[in-house]
Amino acid sequence: MIQKIQHRKTVKNITAEKTKIRAAAYCRVSTAQELQEDSFDLQMETYRKKIESNPDLTLVDVYGDLGRSGTQIKGRNEFQRMMKDCRDGKIDLIYCKSISRFGRNMENVLASIRELQKLHVRVIFEKEGLDTKDQQSEIIFGIMATIAEEESRSIAENLHWGRKARLKKGRPYGEVSYGYREKKDHTWVIYEPEAERVRTAFRMALGHHNYTEIRMALQEMEDRDGTGRTWIQSTLQYLLVNPYYTGSYISNKTIETVVGGKGKVRRDNSGERGQFIIENHHEPLISKEDFETVEELVKTKALFTPKNWRKLHGKCTDQKTAEPA
Repeated sequence: MIQKIQHRKTVKNITAEKTKIRAAAYCRVSTAQELQEDSFDLQMETYRKKIESNPDLTLVDVYGDLGRSGTQIKGRNEFQRMMKDCRDGKIDLIYCKSISRFGRNMENVLASIRELQKLHVRVIFEKEGLDTKDQQSEIIFGIMATIAEEESRSIAENLHWGRKARLKKGRPYGEVSYGYREKKDHTWVIYEPEAERVRTAFRMALGHHNYTEIRMALQEMEDRDGTGRTWIQSTLQYLLVNPYYTGSYISNKTIETVVGGKGKVRRDNSGERGQFIIENHHEPLISKEDFETVEELVKTKALFTPKNWRKLHGKCTDQKTAEPA
């Protein structure tokens, strides 16, 4: 009978080579009250010690957003940095005190969790006792997704109703167009420094100047006044087809819809949603006839810059006397 005995040195090497789990933690507080209830620095340090004291874990980092709202991912730089590290394959496990610390917008939270699951990154929410690795937790997240979808639909309906009620009273919603400012009574008044650029853009378009000439002329005006604004062609195109400059307000010009593989995208409203038109809502910057002429020039792509235009013409220095290309 032959008995095999493994060399002690080999056993020691196998143990030493055992792969540790790369762990991280995410912390967030957004208000002074939250900061008082649970010190941000203490929360960060607690997780750091928790990971470092576990022989099966190796600390990657503790990510923390201080004074940041959880309703949106935008603005939470540390959360975004953590997600990037996960995408780069640096993290296996994330600790978080609670789901609300991870985010307050359930749609965003679930989208982040789903992405992390695809990246094989496990998340543990200590307050709720949820672990994304567990099958039971997966069922709970599914229920939460259903609730979040219903809440999102309800909020959208309430928002749509509120906007409709405002429009019936002749009060538009959303951002005020470039060239105007909104007063306390919700009326729009001309803001002359910007209105000057709008009139210039339409005047040059009517004179058959191309996008490059118009854009460069507007940029010189911005630089002259030190506004710091930069004009790009897509912004200029949007300006030239904005009907608000005729004095009318039109609601729901564009709508948000879900496109497979792309998520939510904004496109022109082709009758899917009702529209309100408030005539003579504010003082116009251009006549309807001139607007329709320019709109047609944009649609027929008549204002696109010819090839080699910059090389042949150089810089447009005077928006009033520039010759068409």
